[in-house]
Amino acid sequence: MPDDPKLTPEALAAHYFPSLAVAPFDSAAEQREAWLRFLDMLCAAMLLYREENGGEAAAFRCGLGQERELAQLLLPRAPAAFLCRETFSAVLENLLLRGGLTAESGLSTPWDSLLALIEPDLPGLVGLLASFAASHSRRYERVFGALQEQTQPMGMPTVGLVEDLCLLLSPLEPSGSPLLDPDSLTGSLIWLPTPAPAGFSRLCRPLSLHPAVYDYLTGSEAAPGALEEYAALLSPQEDPGVPIGKPELELAAGLAAQLIGEGGLLHLQGPAGCGKTFFAHCLGRQLGAAVLALDAGLLLRLPPQQQRQAALDAARFCLLGNALLLVRRLDAGPEDADSARALLTLLHSCVPLLLVSSQAENPACMPAGVQRHTIALARPDKQVQLDLWREFSSRLPLPLSPAVSLEELCSRYDLTPGQIRSVLTDAAALCAAQELTELGLDQLTGAVRAACRTNLGECATRLSAPFTWEDLKVDAKAGQDLRRACDRLRRRGTVNLTYGFNRKLPYGRGLSILLYGPPGTGKTMAAQVIANDLGLDLYRIDLAQISSKYIGETQKNLSSVFDNARYSNAILFFDEADALFAKRTDVSTSNDRYANAETAFLLQKVEEYPGVTILATNHTQNFDPAFRRRITFQINLVQPDAALRLKIWQSVFPPEAPLDPSVEFDRLAERAELTGSGIKAAAVSAAYAAAAGEGSITLPLLRQAAAEELRKSGRLVEDYELM
Repeated sequence: MPDDPKLTPEALAAHYFPSLAVAPFDSAAEQREAWLRFLDMLCAAMLLYREENGGEAAAFRCGLGQERELAQLLLPRAPAAFLCRETFSAVLENLLLRGGLTAESGLSTPWDSLLALIEPDLPGLVGLLASFAASHSRRYERVFGALQEQTQPMGMPTVGLVEDLCLLLSPLEPSGSPLLDPDSLTGSLIWLPTPAPAGFSRLCRPLSLHPAVYDYLTGSEAAPGALEEYAALLSPQEDPGVPIGKPELELAAGLAAQLIGEGGLLHLQGPAGCGKTFFAHCLGRQLGAAVLALDAGLLLRLPPQQQRQAALDAARFCLLGNALLLVRRLDAGPEDADSARALLTLLHSCVPLLLVSSQAENPACMPAGVQRHTIALARPDKQVQLDLWREFSSRLPLPLSPAVSLEELCSRYDLTPGQIRSVLTDAAALCAAQELTELGLDQLTGAVRAACRTNLGECATRLSAPFTWEDLKVDAKAGQDLRRACDRLRRRGTVNLTYGFNRKLPYGRGLSILLYGPPGTGKTMAAQVIANDLGLDLYRIDLAQISSKYIGETQKNLSSVFDNARYSNAILFFDEADALFAKRTDVSTSNDRYANAETAFLLQKVEEYPGVTILATNHTQNFDPAFRRRITFQINLVQPDAALRLKIWQSVFPPEAPLDPSVEFDRLAERAELTGSGIKAAAVSAAYAAAAGEGSITLPLLRQAAAEELRKSGRLVEDYELM
């Protein structure tokens, strides 16, 4: 700086800016250095002004002094004449002009981008510059400390200091700038919430730049940080896959651009798992922007203040990182509707475009008076799912085994785009760990069941399904019908897609099977065999938990089970189903009316369910005729005859069982008219008797056990009668 203490504003400006070239900046660093020189010029001017003008320097709002100086502050005086304003304002206008030329040249700098986002007034601009300088270099600690006459320099500019610096450029309105208030909406995105010292005015409030804003201005890449607990970042560099079957992204991108210009909300609506987040990722990739997917279900569990802070962190990240903000799972219950509405209102005020996704067509928590456009996304049909299977499998490092039929997988399972991709990825990883060279059907089936497994609540219990067709001994007609039922599910894609029946069957595409016959004929085992053969989980519905004496509770429990299982690719097994599917009667009392309503509701739910429903009963005559008409397969598991009983006896013992080689089952099968369940129980009883005697399983032990099983069923028979 020149030695002459009587510097004119022109000389001071010429020292920091020898020329005001009208040219774009060559780099963001050059622009940053120019703005810091501008701040240095203002600070130097203020220091020199205070030194030269003494009492007149009291016009600065942060000045403190001794008693005489304090008394001077109260004397009336004319406003100070800042002769530097015209000169310094010309420097400011030159910096802003050069920033505009830089943007027009194609170079986007963080400083200009931030100014375009927050559109600051003069105090906001100077405050941003001063707080950035404080975070950038420690030399400003002494400078700001001297200007604020602090005994212990804290390095942060105050609101008062910023307004004093602005007086060197232009007169200020007494109200000050709302941007300098860290509690305001825009201020909370820029500053840390640093309160003023207790007992001091707003002018003493320090301005501390948020670390994320400082990182952005210095060119550091933004990271979600603590938001990772509530959000996922979907990068535009990561290929989410081909949005098969979704609306044209070009149209959606144009709509998004329109809403950004006008300030609006883009609502992605559709059932769970239909690919709303997937579509948002594709949209962000189309626009060249990342998508921060904020989970409203997790966020609304936080206390209100933490919700607000997380929302501001998300908005700040998206603003600084040029990312789209998606609020997903926005299906808040009545108790969270007010919190969700406040959350959306806050986020909509912060970001130019807000994406939200929900299952409901018109969520009650949507803010009023906000321009909104809805894109309805349907769960992909079988043809789209088949296309997705083909598309995603073509990207795998391992080829599919020749035994894998994508058409059959598509017929068996109803999956979302994300689930299909996840299943293929998990199965490929498992094959790689097992050092396999092909992606097999077992790995795919296991991955599907793991991806779809869900909790159906207290009303359902998942059953193991270890049995195969070799374990199931039924008559030829029943066995043929059971295999036909499994084939129907496997060929569902061919009939609905290739043959075009999907246009004729808008609903009722599920598979329902009624297994009826005497107790012990293998109805539960048949359900387990079907589940094993199709690679589906089997859930037995607890009728005691479903039924309720309170009006409407039974329908509510049934609806919960079917809704939770709708996309689980699970088999629902209703044992003793006649208790629920009873005949409707003439209405003579209110109880009759409610009972009939329950039956009608159950008929509707079974017909709507897209998966497999198996019902077992010993009393088929009790079923409502309308329901029997809707059953896809009605399979009678009859009491086994002698020939079938012989097969069951021959197959019931494991290879390890110490069965006496002399045992012949012909006579036992002919005389002991047991069901399959009874034969298995007799075999187990004989095995325990043999283990107690430390011997083999002999024919006398088998006769004794068979006679005991017959007596359980009400027949009085002695062991010798079975010889």
